[in-house]
Amino acid sequence: MLSSHSSALGKFFQIHKEAENWTAGPIRIPIAKSFSDDSIITINLTDTIGKNKKVPKPFQRSDDNCYWLQKSLSENNYDVRQKTIYPLFFRACHSAGFTIHGEYEKEYECIVFECSMGKFHDETKVKSAQNKRHRIVKNQSEPPKERTRRTLRPIKGGGKDILCPFRFRVYWDNNHRRWFLPHLQMGNPCHCGHISEKPEFIRIRSKFAPDNDLKISKDAMECNISATASSSLFTKRSGLSLEWHQLQYLKKMNKNDLVMNGKHSLKSTDVSAIDRLIADLESDPTISYTCLYGEFDSGLLTLKTKRKHMNNSVEIDIFDTKLDDGVDDPVSFANDCKARSALTNSSNGKIALAVCWTTTVGRRKFDQYPEMLGGDDTEETNSEDRPLYTLCGKDNMNKSFGHTWCFMPSKSQWVYNWIFNNAVPTLHPGTATKRVELFITDADKQETQAAENACGEGIDTYKTFPNAKHRQCGWHKINRNFTESSDYKSKLSSQRKKCIQSSIEIDLIVRWMWYFIKHYENPSEVKMAMTLLHIYLNESQDCHYGVLDEDVRSDIRSFITKSFQCNENKLFEAYFDGIMSMGTCTTSINEAEHRAYKKHCQGPKPQHDIAESAKCINDINKSKEARKSRKISADMRGTRAKTTDRDELGDDRLTDHCNKMLCDEYN
Repeated sequence: MLSSHSSALGKFFQIHKEAENWTAGPIRIPIAKSFSDDSIITINLTDTIGKNKKVPKPFQRSDDNCYWLQKSLSENNYDVRQKTIYPLFFRACHSAGFTIHGEYEKEYECIVFECSMGKFHDETKVKSAQNKRHRIVKNQSEPPKERTRRTLRPIKGGGKDILCPFRFRVYWDNNHRRWFLPHLQMGNPCHCGHISEKPEFIRIRSKFAPDNDLKISKDAMECNISATASSSLFTKRSGLSLEWHQLQYLKKMNKNDLVMNGKHSLKSTDVSAIDRLIADLESDPTISYTCLYGEFDSGLLTLKTKRKHMNNSVEIDIFDTKLDDGVDDPVSFANDCKARSALTNSSNGKIALAVCWTTTVGRRKFDQYPEMLGGDDTEETNSEDRPLYTLCGKDNMNKSFGHTWCFMPSKSQWVYNWIFNNAVPTLHPGTATKRVELFITDADKQETQAAENACGEGIDTYKTFPNAKHRQCGWHKINRNFTESSDYKSKLSSQRKKCIQSSIEIDLIVRWMWYFIKHYENPSEVKMAMTLLHIYLNESQDCHYGVLDEDVRSDIRSFITKSFQCNENKLFEAYFDGIMSMGTCTTSINEAEHRAYKKHCQGPKPQHDIAESAKCINDINKSKEARKSRKISADMRGTRAKTTDRDELGDDRLTDHCNKMLCDEYN
């Protein structure tokens, strides 16, 4: 049995050894039909190799003894060879089951292509090349970690001393200015020392992949399509396969290209997220931005602002406005951020504190419809944990639109002060800020204080929004501070489980609160309703018509007295008479905007850096505004097809939203 096993194993190794000697199969190369006819035909390169024929002399070359490559390949320089000639022959040999390496011989004006197994591995040369590369590590002083590396080339003295003899040449004709292949040439079509493999089992270097297919894969990843899906798309189109890490590397290099074009002294691996963000904002002519950053000089910190205006001019000024809110200030924050490399400008070491931007469409729409302004922040949109603050409005179709975005360093009051009093006036010059009538935010203490300081209510004309009145979000007040608050939620839940009547009673009280926020039209109605509500809640338990326990009614009274009624001028519709609120009493438009960003398949994700997140936000908004414009254009050019619809139409000069509201109101 042992002899039989040994014999079978020996035969297996013998078969494998014999398989290492083989002749290359068909190598399909696209060429021109003739020197004058650029129509593409395909030849088998293998049939021309190993014929012991010298290349035709320069003035004897013609269609009779040469295959000409296409006229588009009519140059002989390093870039053309690297980007067109090498990939053309590499892909052809890859399809034949092996890989090649090419070197240009200037003396003979030709490229010598050899099998990759035709040279020994040179460890010294590889180490020298690796030492010249820039290391992508946080601490450059630490020694590089040892990594296991593999080579496909044979190692001299390592048991495989046989070099593969496969070789052929591609020539350049300087008189005709064309690349060509002789009908018959020297070289060797045979392989030895390795086996032929299926093309799908051979990795391909990304620089040899077809440019068009590779660009489509890059564009797919730029649209936040996963590397796996992009790789499948590339394989479907080209028949070749790239690993996911190759596509991720190409994506990273592609992201840095815009910065590298403007800063030739930087290395690609030195580019930070803030570099890419500023480069993206500066390269887009439709975007204006302002950035607050700290500049360290000899240990001293100076705050500066960098602004890009509507005419694309860039301006840098020292920022000397006092933003200290008694708890935090930008100087302290900048000192704490020294180690945040992703927020450091790689060319000058400046620390980005806050970046705020708008678009041409956002600026125009805010100027058209400035009456209602909503502001809110959200988390988990970038890997730097920077909150995203968004300002939104409503247009004449009662549709929301975002027009100003900011990556905030923190939720301190000085940040909101900078956004409202510095960034917004810079990004929206003109009269838009003076025509804001309502500014609604949630109940965050720092944001609320900053918003109130920015609203003049028609009295303080020097403020950013001199005619605006601040309003707190009704949903945050009732939902976050009452029904879902830890102080009340458990008791309300237990009462709801007690019986159906108690659940109905709680719902009625909550609805009554919403009536204060949305429906009571004047202070006298509010006063009467509030009196009735207090009478209802203050009834003795014996006389009380409802079924809620006394301690629960006491908690509800406490909430209404200490948190609800005392803020009536910031919550109730009755105190906003004559203000164009667009039916808005919550920050729902901001919440919906942020939810759309996060749920969108191409929206910002927690793993994205701030440059990627900003690009996702801008792309989503461009797509949304274009879609809305197409719909409006179609509605303006078309008419209602049904007679009944035309009869119900109030006035064709008004928008569909206005007609609907009028029909519902007056029927």
